[in-house]
Amino acid sequence: MCRRSRTFSATIASCLALLATGHTGLDSLRALAFDRTTPDSLRFTAFYDLVWDGYLFSDPDSAYILATSLRREARAKNNKVFEARASELFAAVWYVRGDMRTALLHYDTALALHKRNMDHDGQADVLTNMASMLSYLGDLDSALALYNEGLALHERLRDSAGIATDLNALGRVQMLRGDHARAVELYMRSLSIQEQLGNKRGICTSLANLGGLYLNQSDWKEALDHYRRAATIAEELDDKHQLGKQLEEIGSCLEELGDTAQAMRVLRRSEAVRMRIDDRHGLVNVRNRIAGLLVEQGRYSDALEFYNSAEAMARTEDLPWGLGNALVGISHVLLLTAHPEKALRAALAADSAALIAEELNLRRDAAEVKYAALKDLGRWQEALSVHERIVQLSDSIMREENQREVLRNGYRYAYEKQAERDSLDHALAMFRAESSHRQQRSTLGWLLALLSL
Repeated sequence: MCRRSRTFSATIASCLALLATGHTGLDSLRALAFDRTTPDSLRFTAFYDLVWDGYLFSDPDSAYILATSLRREARAKNNKVFEARASELFAAVWYVRGDMRTALLHYDTALALHKRNMDHDGQADVLTNMASMLSYLGDLDSALALYNEGLALHERLRDSAGIATDLNALGRVQMLRGDHARAVELYMRSLSIQEQLGNKRGICTSLANLGGLYLNQSDWKEALDHYRRAATIAEELDDKHQLGKQLEEIGSCLEELGDTAQAMRVLRRSEAVRMRIDDRHGLVNVRNRIAGLLVEQGRYSDALEFYNSAEAMARTEDLPWGLGNALVGISHVLLLTAHPEKALRAALAADSAALIAEELNLRRDAAEVKYAALKDLGRWQEALSVHERIVQLSDSIMREENQREVLRNGYRYAYEKQAERDSLDHALAMFRAESSHRQQRSTLGWLLALLSL
């Protein structure tokens, strides 16, 4: 989750908190932001909150224009704090659009400006957001280091909201590494803080991440429940970025549960939401999913259209994982429609993208369509060599999965032991209560006997 920086004056923050409630709140923020008679500190804070609350997650193009205005005015007034905050807004816009690399460039600028300003709040938030971008790009070690650095700063500042965001993000990294026990502990700690703060956006992200954890454990029903709850909150917040993501995950769960008709409707809705905010990273992913469903339905020409669209966008946005998936899908469709030579070209391109993405499952999928194309073309010697590669990749995947299963079993064991402990504690409490009750009845009996005497 991309996190908003804290406001800079308790007086200003409390003033804006009173104003920023619903549509009337946005109108009040807008009036403050454009009132030249308002003191700069209050006006710029209102301007920043207006961009974040009013436009960023529902209309990123307008958010970008407003962020440009904020930076221009901050520079004119020599307000170094809001010059840095404007850079954060630019980064957040590119994050919502799905361009993590451009977002990182703007966060680099913001971090340098915050260091110049000795703004520790700003540094902590930017470190966390940069780590989030790196985790989506697959650089988990760098992401983990930045998250820990950001968490240490947030703890020193006693920033509960920042700590909750960091815990949530750290949980996601641990989940991607396969350590589900550590992930669920971090997610639950984060969710508890977000609920205490009443932070709906944070609750939404925590629920979505817990859904991802259940998805990784193939518990589709539990995952679906968490994603639906997250989607409901995203709609309440008019957060189209989160809504698009949750709808895609809901669609994937429904597909796994066999409800392909409903899955298609939800995936198409996710696509429509993401088109509205130009979330290209999300569009690549959801179009690949839609195309996969169309292949299952035998609608090969429609599937090819979606795969081609995803491929073109993934190339433009430099998204190797999305590109590899699109090319594997294209190769598969071409094999099904008896075009093995074209299928082989797509498979070779998929193989290159999978190497860049450094994802074993994608590399195996690319190798499998390459093997099928070579076999259809009668190129047996090459096909045999690729088959050996598939076996090697499958072995590597199996080893990784076995390691993750050990971690998952550890989580399940810890969870069951805790549940057993809770059950025993409850039984012991009931026993003590009953013993106390019996003792009270016995004492009462003696008293009654004495009174009778």
